[in-house]
Amino acid sequence: MQAKDIEATPSAMETENVEPPMLAPYIGRSEYLRPCPRNIKSLLRLCAILYAAMLFATATPSLADSQIVGRASIIDGDTIEIHNQRIRFEGIDAPESRQSCNDPSGAPWRCGRASAFALADKIGTGTVACKAHGRDRYKRALAVCYLSGEDLNAWMVQNGWAVAYRK
Repeated sequence: MQAKDIEATPSAMETENVEPPMLAPYIGRSEYLRPCPRNIKSLLRLCAILYAAMLFATATPSLADSQIVGRASIIDGDTIEIHNQRIRFEGIDAPESRQSCNDPSGAPWRCGRASAFALADKIGTGTVACKAHGRDRYKRALAVCYLSGEDLNAWMVQNGWAVAYRK
């Protein structure tokens, strides 16, 4: 036999029209050959996105009218920390702790330090309750804070340690 004769000779499967046993159920059914339809892939992608969004939402709790209560550490005249959470007194602005001011005679004095010390003396070891309404651009809770029912934000302004602040 020559090489030409081998190529022209039909195989046993071709003459009997027998298909390979493993592929027989899939012949002519292209939907069985696709590993995963597009709509299922899209659905899985959407589920992954929604799951990630849910994790993010629970990792950063909302502060809409939430209560933060505990012993406060004073950061400066308008910022405290309770349970490792920074809280900015809403509606007031006090000097930064390293800020200096000039007294009426023009002499500099450390007004930021004095403001922070005044707040620390007022709070002492008492329990502070803050009602948070949101966050500022530094991700601190914005809140009105109370010591035994007294508004600390208002106290700082009334005693000259801060000024009322509105955006």
